[in-house]
Amino acid sequence: MIMETITLKKYYEDIKKGREFFKKIALKNDISENTIFFTEIVINEVIANIIEHGIVADKEDILFKIGVSNYSELLIEFQYVGNYLTYESIKKHTMLKEVESVEDLDAEGRGIFLIHNLMDKVIYETDENNIVKIILIKKLD
Repeated sequence: MIMETITLKKYYEDIKKGREFFKKIALKNDISENTIFFTEIVINEVIANIIEHGIVADKEDILFKIGVSNYSELLIEFQYVGNYLTYESIKKHTMLKEVESVEDLDAEGRGIFLIHNLMDKVIYETDENNIVKIILIKKLD
């Protein structure tokens, strides 16, 4: 699988740049409009969360990679240096309990709920150098 990569800065304006990068690749790979729409929401939320909660240094970049596998899966990866974001750590910070539906959420935490419910798999990885990877997998129609 070939992964296409773009570097995003820690600016909210780069959220749009990330969505446009994804859409270009998605259209090239004949991904459905429905999948594009919901994946753009996820991309928006992940980048915003990285900017707000993940990156600790002002000059750090976000590596954003996208690929489509031979197994009809969309693979999206974000990599940055900073705080390790996990569903559990964000739940703790936002005082979330186990949730059954979006009504159970406070104003904060809805993005993480969306990410986990719109993607088929969400993987968080980190290493001793605080390099964090968030990997999203979506099965394609």
